[in-house]
Amino acid sequence: MEMTLVEAIYDSKQEVEKLEAEVKELLKTTKNDPFEQVNLINALQRLGVAYHLTIEIEEALKEIHDSTPAFINNDHDLYATALYFRLLRQQGYNVSCDVFYKFKDNDNGDFKSDLREDVKGMLSLYEACHLRVHGEDILEEALNFTTTHLKSALMTNLGRSNLGNQVQYALEQPLHKGMPRLEARNYISLYQEECKWSNILKKLAVLDFNVVQSFHRKELSDVSK
Repeated sequence: MEMTLVEAIYDSKQEVEKLEAEVKELLKTTKNDPFEQVNLINALQRLGVAYHLTIEIEEALKEIHDSTPAFINNDHDLYATALYFRLLRQQGYNVSCDVFYKFKDNDNGDFKSDLREDVKGMLSLYEACHLRVHGEDILEEALNFTTTHLKSALMTNLGRSNLGNQVQYALEQPLHKGMPRLEARNYISLYQEECKWSNILKKLAVLDFNVVQSFHRKELSDVSK
């Protein structure tokens, strides 16, 4: 039994290492498209397997942070801007919340009314707001704005769609407050349709989970003895 478990762990670790190498290549191929790259990094983090590529992700986000003025000045939509902001803040970079002022109406100072139709963008901004610090009034406003209109969207046009399920889950359990392993299961079930790398990343996440569980089983067996 002991040898069988050890052999199973070894085989799974070998497969994880192969998939890890493939994902590293994916990160390299997306280098010339920062938006594509942050989407990949976001998927890796939400699947709980980003720790396999800590150095590569740190380097990628540093390059993105160093070119921050470019994405601020470019015509990125709400989803992309909020995703950039959240990933860089999570990495410890002090990205200014001023990046969101371009989404406010110059006449009345409120967030632009047409953003209410961009549910995916509002959801991205909602998650970004949970990384706010004291004194960032625009993020306090954004949290109120997105919470109100995401709830409204749930009651009107979203229903039980996949996007509606994403919104419902986020309102109950914001990403920043979730447990990585539990979030991974949720991500696979709700977001895999949107992830172009879902097959390889899902396989990596499942194998990684099995390896961790096997290690726990082995440790428990050793302690029991």
